[in-house]
Amino acid sequence: MKNKNTLLITAFLIAVFSIESYTQEVVFTYDNSGNRKTRTIEWDENTNDTTNTQTDTTLFKTGQIPKETPQTHTAKIGEQTVHIFPNPNTGMFNISIDGWQNNTKAEINLYTLSGTAIIEKTLKQAETKIKFGNQPDGTYILTVTIDGKKETWKVVKK
Repeated sequence: MKNKNTLLITAFLIAVFSIESYTQEVVFTYDNSGNRKTRTIEWDENTNDTTNTQTDTTLFKTGQIPKETPQTHTAKIGEQTVHIFPNPNTGMFNISIDGWQNNTKAEINLYTLSGTAIIEKTLKQAETKIKFGNQPDGTYILTVTIDGKKETWKVVKK
């Protein structure tokens, strides 16, 4: 009976310590605005120290992280199609509206995450450049309203 208990305790301790050897550590890095930039997963794999970095859902080895490519965001608002690009940007982005007509009533509003209005503008043409380079890097909220219908996007300034 005593040997059985000793055997069970030994097996339990071996199991606990072997589980710890397969654990991983997750490290996050942030920019000055508090936005998460990277998530790094570090673990010991077959006694080879390996550091891997995960961005979104793709796993890469450290030093092989692809650069974030700017995207174009598109949405249909009423009869018009709105394109916002590039996002992320460096303080300037474009708004392009397909299906623009001279009687179209459109306006844009750019806000900080705390709700402070930075830009409020009535659009007079299908192509518009929005400049906000004087603002700090971070995430902003853009609303585009066309003929009373509204769409909202997150715009990232890097």
